[in-house]
Amino acid sequence: MKKQNSKYVHLTIVAIFLALAGLIIWQCLRRKNDAYSFSQFPKIEVHTFCGESTSLYDIAQGSGRMALMFFSHSCEYCQHEADLIINNREQLTNFRFVFITHSEPDSLVEFMAFHPLNLVSNSSLIIDDSLALHNYYKVNSIPTFILFDENKQFVRRISGATTTKVIQKLCNGREE
Repeated sequence: MKKQNSKYVHLTIVAIFLALAGLIIWQCLRRKNDAYSFSQFPKIEVHTFCGESTSLYDIAQGSGRMALMFFSHSCEYCQHEADLIINNREQLTNFRFVFITHSEPDSLVEFMAFHPLNLVSNSSLIIDDSLALHNYYKVNSIPTFILFDENKQFVRRISGATTTKVIQKLCNGREE
């Protein structure tokens, strides 16, 4: 009889442990997606290419889909991704690009001469010199894309190089 009760106690403990682990994982996933929601966009001060102060929250105001692209002026993959976006800008007009870099403005002048991001309509280039946005979104590799739908709800994160087709499908609301 004692052996049978002991078995039930162990099973109950295991069930409670699994339930608690499941709740913890669920909360972590929920908080991760909440961090990407529009209401949680950081109001961290950054600067535009022209030196004006702004925040991602201010830039994200308005309707439409949005893509954040974290990049560096010296990254060859980033240069390639920028060229893909520039060359395919007619197909990518249904959402707003926010190009985010930690590069110094002086180094961006040469980058912009070869990769004119300003040709992409309804886009912004911001300089995150304190790396606050990079840290907030846990950007560990560049380029990194974070895509949002028309309600500014998180769609997908892409770390590393990708293709224009993938970006276009995701920004049109279709999963790859």
